[in-house]
This record gives sequence, C-alpha cells and structure tokens, in this order.
Amino acid sequence: MARASSNFVLRVFGVYQGFGPNVTTDERVGIVIEFMKRGTLESLLNDLAGPPPWPLAFRLAHQLALGMNFLHTMVPPLLHQDLKPSNVLLDDDLNAKVMHEHNLDVNGLILASFICDLQRLSLGQN
Repeated sequence: MARASSNFVLRVFGVYQGFGPNVTTDERVGIVIEFMKRGTLESLLNDLAGPPPWPLAFRLAHQLALGMNFLHTMVPPLLHQDLKPSNVLLDDDLNAKVMHEHNLDVNGLILASFICDLQRLSLGQN
C-alpha cells in the first residue's frame, strides 16, 4: 500500500478471518488498522471544555482536507461520503487521519466492498 498511501488517511494493514481471543464458536472477519492512541475527534471535542484552540482546529481541518482530497482524486475516486468527527482518528501528536466508519463494521457487502477498495489500493490501481 506504499504507492497509494497518505499521512492523512488511516493505514490498513490487512484483513483477518478467524477466532478472537477466548472465542471458539463464532468465526470473525476483521480489518487490522494502525493504532491511533488519542481516539476520535469526536471524543476530543467532548473532552474539551469549549471549542479547540484555533491553531489546532485549523491544522485538523487542513489535514482532513488533504485526506479527503487524496481519496477523492484517486482513479476511480474512493468517495468517503460520511465525514464526521467519529470518522476522524487522532495520533499521539493530535494529527488527524480519515477513516471509514465501516472499517470496524465487518458485515456482508460493506466489508466486501471495502476489501475490494483495499485490494485496489494495495495493488496501486488508482
């Protein structure tokens, strides 16, 4: 995925299928993503006593614009269509990365569609 990566889009390392820890009956399918220690932008906004400081708000808005631009300018475009604070993850330095809400919703066609997008990205077909 190195050829099709952006510092402002959540990295996906792969897809797994198997049993989780201490689970022996229900096989699961999941997506392995990079760990974003600071959680979501939504949780940061809830924790702050007021609006974020202007320099932070401007930096986050700029990073989100770069991430969305990266996705939307791919050929064919990968349209996010659901940008909101809960779909923005923050690293240790409060840098923003765009993610799809359904990255973690691994049911049916949504996962199949997302896996196809991942395969296209990993093969550099943009």
